[in-house]
Amino acid sequence: MTSDPATTAPAARPRAEWVARALAVVFALFWGVLFFGLVDLATAVAEDPRFRHFLLVEAGWGLLYTVLVMLPLLAWAVRPAATILLQQVLAAAAAVLVAAVAGFAPGQVLPALFLEVSAFVPALVARRSLRFPPLSLRSCHPLLAVLSLIALIGAVAYAVVVLRHAYAGVADDDTWGLAHLPMQAGFGLTIAGATVVVALAQGAGQPRWRVGTVFPALAAAGLGAFSLRWPDELASLGVTGGAAALVWAVALLVLPLVVRDRPA
Repeated sequence: MTSDPATTAPAARPRAEWVARALAVVFALFWGVLFFGLVDLATAVAEDPRFRHFLLVEAGWGLLYTVLVMLPLLAWAVRPAATILLQQVLAAAAAVLVAAVAGFAPGQVLPALFLEVSAFVPALVARRSLRFPPLSLRSCHPLLAVLSLIALIGAVAYAVVVLRHAYAGVADDDTWGLAHLPMQAGFGLTIAGATVVVALAQGAGQPRWRVGTVFPALAAAGLGAFSLRWPDELASLGVTGGAAALVWAVALLVLPLVVRDRPA
């Protein structure tokens, strides 16, 4: 007796989606737990004296892999229709890869590639496209475009400063044999990349683009708050930069209240 395709096909799609959700959770736990996202963030929050001069780069590693990677993957597992969350993980992969090349940190290429896998595999299993439809830059809301431009300029400037420390051989901490300074550059670039993804999603009329503002805003707020707490430590934005990051984060969180959806 053969099964009827008309009855088996609908059941296959939900089953595949549940598998994709489970995979996203597994990837999220890898980045947050095994890759020390939560541990490094807790180290910074607790102000562990053993890492006194590295607390801000510990915070950067933690914010990157907890707030910008683990939490979006978990949120997507809850709401798979929000493909913007996987697109932001892809942005993190690109940012970490760029920082690896610019920082002469070949070991950092591996986590960049695995970040891509973490986004593409759940999307592939769930049969969800991560491509943006064709759009022009004019279709993006101007306020989102401005915030994205500010983030890009700030992230590049921050990466240059951080990588100069790396080039100069400034003492640094490491996780899994990976130096934190090149990853810190990737952290800043990821905030910018995730914000650009929001602008593109909104401009393309992509549903649920608003949820994409939450994680880059939280990461920027964390960087700003830690910089205010340790204005003179390695990789800090200082008092002025920290305050500016907090203002930018609030603006990104508030913006969805005033920006209307575009038709898809």
